[in-house]
Amino acid sequence: MMLIFVGLGLCSHKGLPLRGLELARDSDWVYMEHYTSLLPELDLRELEGWVGKPVKVVDRQTLEENPEEILERARKGKVVLLVPGDSMVATTHVDLRLRAEKRGIPTLVVPSSSILSAAPGLTGLQSYKFGRSATIPFRDHPSTVPYDTLVENSARGLHTLLLLDLRAEEGRYMTAGEGMEIMLELEARMGKGVFTPETLV
Repeated sequence: MMLIFVGLGLCSHKGLPLRGLELARDSDWVYMEHYTSLLPELDLRELEGWVGKPVKVVDRQTLEENPEEILERARKGKVVLLVPGDSMVATTHVDLRLRAEKRGIPTLVVPSSSILSAAPGLTGLQSYKFGRSATIPFRDHPSTVPYDTLVENSARGLHTLLLLDLRAEEGRYMTAGEGMEIMLELEARMGKGVFTPETLV
């Protein structure tokens, strides 16, 4: 009886940690979601070959609203849930872990790299100089949160990691250009001078 959360890392299944692979091979059932982040180089068949069993892909509704199948199987055997990036960055996975623990189902977390750890390394910026991060939402759900976050971090001399919205179930993934346009629109409205055409991004 156990529910194991395993991070897949960035871009593809090839970021799967060795410990996660061993646990997936030893499990009774393997699930995977990839709606919380994009895995553009994912090869599901190759991944299934590695773990030696089928990998059932689940959507947002299954994990957030109806995780009964996963929890029931974890009560009877060993279940691995593969997730993009690090397995505990998204609140969806934290919530599922809490649900399992409330039912007396032991959980285990196998971390992996995420954009939160990779961005500082790839840019050469120090991780301790990053302030709070925020997501730039699509225009149909406008929010000033990313702009407000940038204002707060800038005032403290900190870098800001702005994440781009995605809706995997709709096949929508915000581009960097679209995110910058939205931030420039927010700058035009808010006028605090933190995101201009001259801003280094």
